[in-house]
Amino acid sequence: MDFEEAADAVYAAPAADFIATRNELAKQLKADGDALASTRLKALRKPTVAAWIANLVARRLPDELDDLLALGDEFREATADLDGERLRELTPKRHQLLDKLSKEAARLADEEGQKVSADVGQKLRETLDAALVDPAAGDAVREGRLSSALRHVGFGVVDENGE
Repeated sequence: MDFEEAADAVYAAPAADFIATRNELAKQLKADGDALASTRLKALRKPTVAAWIANLVARRLPDELDDLLALGDEFREATADLDGERLRELTPKRHQLLDKLSKEAARLADEEGQKVSADVGQKLRETLDAALVDPAAGDAVREGRLSSALRHVGFGVVDENGE
């Protein structure tokens, strides 16, 4: 197992098992002679609940996530073309897709024993919206290794810690 495989396994683990999984895989990497990978793995931060659910979406609903990111491409194209009619057409699709994906994500989380509070649901929706708006955020969500929720603000994306 290399660092990338271990990191994927850590972020795919149930939320409650993150620390134990991370520590066990770090020990395994060290025992396999990869001390650097072990150290890097130990440095991974436990995801917030909203980030954990976004990571779950990346793993379990990749096609739906791809649809969201493709809609983001359409938005950026319509914006660049100053196509107001197209933007008005895409806006309801944006809300419908975000609603649908948020509900599916909450259902998946519930199946995994994770309750979704209103605050977590809002942060998840903001993360998905940030993925739609910003290609780099979309890539980060698609990777499935978020440690905190994302939010689109003005001309950029920040995580819930303001970074």
